[in-house]
Amino acid sequence: MLRDRGRKDIIDALAVHEIDFHSDWHSRHPVHAEYLDEMGWDDGVQRVIEEEAQGIRDVEEILGQRPIAYCKPGGSWGPQVAYGMALMGLPVFCDAPFEFAPGQPMWFCNQLFIGYHASFDRYFEVEDRLTRMKADFRQLCDRIGHGTLVMYTHPVRLFTRKFADNYRYGKNTPRSEWVPAPMRSAAQIEALIRDFDAFVGYVVGEGVEVIDYQQLYEQYEERRKWIDQTPLFQLAEKIQLELNSQIVDGTSYSPAEIFGMVVFALAWHQRTGSLPQAIPIRRLIGPTGSPKFDDSQEPVGVDALLNRIGQVDEGLTEHHRVPSSVVLEPRAISPGSFLKAAAHILGAIAANKELPDQLPLDANWHVPKIVERSDFTEMRFDWSIFYPGFEGKRVIEMAKLQAWTAKPALKGSG
Repeated sequence: MLRDRGRKDIIDALAVHEIDFHSDWHSRHPVHAEYLDEMGWDDGVQRVIEEEAQGIRDVEEILGQRPIAYCKPGGSWGPQVAYGMALMGLPVFCDAPFEFAPGQPMWFCNQLFIGYHASFDRYFEVEDRLTRMKADFRQLCDRIGHGTLVMYTHPVRLFTRKFADNYRYGKNTPRSEWVPAPMRSAAQIEALIRDFDAFVGYVVGEGVEVIDYQQLYEQYEERRKWIDQTPLFQLAEKIQLELNSQIVDGTSYSPAEIFGMVVFALAWHQRTGSLPQAIPIRRLIGPTGSPKFDDSQEPVGVDALLNRIGQVDEGLTEHHRVPSSVVLEPRAISPGSFLKAAAHILGAIAANKELPDQLPLDANWHVPKIVERSDFTEMRFDWSIFYPGFEGKRVIEMAKLQAWTAKPALKGSG
């Protein structure tokens, strides 16, 4: 609209700031979560790219910069959205459904996830607004400490008393029937803008470092492509104790990355008789289908596992994901059980120990431990835009499967 109306003055004023992406259609149904709830992984990622690529291009062409971050529309998201945005060159997911800890980003589906922590919107109707905002901001700074605090606002709400209801509860109201949002009075608008400007000035004067998402990403960007034998052996030892992200030498690794490194090393050993000196870090995603496997605790044959390791490694290279199960005739085992056994074998080879004929399996070694956190167990889709009764169960299931990609983001670890 700004371009078509010839408002180059506004475009130029915006373009001096970082401009990011908030989806092309926002509330038009079906929204992300609604259509992803009826799709698998690959077709879901394809749908995201098809629907959002043009909007990203519009931002780049009109404002002269490519977005670095994606902000989900309301409560609508899915792991395929995160992965698709990363594929399209947007490495940051802001207003993320979870982060590693308050103010501490995490990697999920190869995107840097960070949430929102406060909003100017909360204070629109509050008396003594500026005083309250300052006090609450200081408390947030004390709680988050050396993390990153994100405060957001909807600029349109400085002018409107509420959002328009044209897409609420699953409706796709025709444009000809749209009802505009009710406006604030001129005095209210002036007071909100005055307090907003004063608050921004207060934040700058408090001595906190003010950054944008580009700068945030530069702090956490991961450039490392390889690791050496020693940290790999340490990771193999750690992953046997807990199926979760692990930190070695100041760098964090997701369970999916560890899976890829352990499999690569063992496949190399099967081909050459020696372990590789350098191991690639493949940014794998998690399983994209519900695991189907034999959950008995009968031991697995070491030879059977090693004879299969080359095919597993080829599958990782081709599909870029942890398999939903690994078939070791005549049974299939979960990827977690496979990783634990493979890590044990790698450790024995590294220590020049004789390999056993069989290894026990842990029948409960299926999903990373992070899924026990409340932000995973209590994940809900309750945005008022969703059609009545929408639960998003398949999206939630897929998000839990992608817990294989979750790990804390660490500054300067790349």
